[in-house]
Amino acid sequence: MRQLMRRAIAIAAVAGLTLALAAPALAGSPRTYEVTIQLVTGGQPLTPPLIATHSGGTDIFSVGQPASLGVKEIAENGNLAPLTTALEADPKVSDVVAAEAPLVPPESPMSGAFDDEVTLIIQAGPGARFLSY
Repeated sequence: MRQLMRRAIAIAAVAGLTLALAAPALAGSPRTYEVTIQLVTGGQPLTPPLIATHSGGTDIFSVGQPASLGVKEIAENGNLAPLTTALEADPKVSDVVAAEAPLVPPESPMSGAFDDEVTLIIQAGPGARFLSY
């Protein structure tokens, strides 16, 4: 029994040391996320979704403040380009990914041409602790 206990302690110590040595390397490694967005509102299509990974200093919008040009263009015209350009120019943004097509509810006449769900793959580099949609 004692030998089994010593072996378990030795294994735990080696595992702890391995994790401690690997932690700094993992902290600087980019992480990959798979994000699935599903349209759940009936009868209302959704502009192609846009997601970004970033540090805490990036605000895509602020409650009570006027919308930026990028947010306004998405809301009024379905135009992702101004917000995509602004996010890609922001040094606090790690990655920006957009769907290629709108999301359309299954009961819509356009449902044959478009899906109601999309899965996007995005990277989060060092310091990117937030994902915004």
